[in-house]
Amino acid sequence: TGVTIAPGTYIGKNVQIFKNVTLAYVKKKTCKIDDNVILFSHVIVLGTTIGANCVIGAGSVVTTDVNDNCVMAGVPAKYVKKCEVSADYLEYV
Repeated sequence: TGVTIAPGTYIGKNVQIFKNVTLAYVKKKTCKIDDNVILFSHVIVLGTTIGANCVIGAGSVVTTDVNDNCVMAGVPAKYVKKCEVSADYLEYV
């Protein structure tokens, strides 16, 4: 139920990280997670940048950079749809 974060990883403001997420250092690249991002459970980010206001679905593996305002899911993670407000994807909002 832990979170693994590689040294040098940047995490922006208002980022929500659920259980068993890994932010990995790959090919001399650290992860950069911009503001207002949600990483659901069991997500793996492999040395890439995730833009602002993004949602990454549970169990996804992010292998490429993600533009702002995207919902991504799958293995490897692929674009699902545009996201204006990431918090809209939380059940308790």
